[in-house]
Amino acid sequence: MIEKQSVPFHASRVMSLYRTYISRLASVCRTRGQALGFFVLCMTLASGVIASPDWLQRPEAWASERVLYQKAVAELDSGAGNRYLEIRDALGSYPLRVDLDFAVRLGQLHDMTAEQALSFMQDAAGTPLASRFLVAYLRDRSNSFPKPVLAPSNSSAGA
Repeated sequence: MIEKQSVPFHASRVMSLYRTYISRLASVCRTRGQALGFFVLCMTLASGVIASPDWLQRPEAWASERVLYQKAVAELDSGAGNRYLEIRDALGSYPLRVDLDFAVRLGQLHDMTAEQALSFMQDAAGTPLASRFLVAYLRDRSNSFPKPVLAPSNSSAGA
């Protein structure tokens, strides 16, 4: 809990840090045009007025899918396969659907073929899940190779 006395101090400290960093960044600008562009960028970011792309839906538009996603996560945790698959199919183009697929695919790593792994990585392209999956897949494959048996060295026995 923040005490009432410390809030103004904290706010002034944060603002002084912002001023310090902005002045350091602005000192890098060599021309007036660069400084003006940097100032406009900072004011735009500080005001929070940034237009979202047309293809990105508003968060309110995902409300029903968000509820379905939470149900799918609960079903996946409980291990109910048929209900999970029905809910997952109902998610359509919900952006977090690939997270559900990632959780399922991690459980299937040991029996997965390289083509299936590649297919999932293509589906998850552009997300951190693709590289995480690749690392997990390669670790699983490296653990499936037989480990070399090292024979004791004979160099110390002859002396």
